[in-house]
Amino acid sequence: MKRSFVVQLAILLSGLALTGTALAGFDEALKAFQAKDFPAALGEARKADAAGDPRSSYLLGIMLQAGLGVAADPAQAAALYEKAAKGGVVGAYSKLAQAYARGAGVPRDKDKALALARRAAQLNDPEGAYVLSAILSSDYLGYLDAAGKPDMAVVVPKADAKLF
Repeated sequence: MKRSFVVQLAILLSGLALTGTALAGFDEALKAFQAKDFPAALGEARKADAAGDPRSSYLLGIMLQAGLGVAADPAQAAALYEKAAKGGVVGAYSKLAQAYARGAGVPRDKDKALALARRAAQLNDPEGAYVLSAILSSDYLGYLDAAGKPDMAVVVPKADAKLF
């Protein structure tokens, strides 16, 4: 009985130590990201992600989606957003919704995009509410480029067509 308790306590303490490592790794990754030191941010975020920090999965997804410090990889970015969403990172739902809406790294699926955007909006994510609105009022976010920014080559002709 005593040995079982000692083993359980050791497992609990090792889990707590791992969580502390993940938190520290994410904080370092975020500082490096904000300083635009993308190679350092990438290394720290990968360590924290491996330690189980879902926020690091989200940060890695952003970096891989936009090609910051690494070659852009929309499929890996979508997988990381999925992991982050399962880990409770609210913003990951809207990023994943956008990926499904555009078919960026995942098959284009309006129903899945809509469900993810609705979930993000329900969780009070402003970007999720915006994405939900865009999906409901447009053609799969077709006016956004791969980085999620307005593609002026698409936006301007659509606006001109509506004005004239």
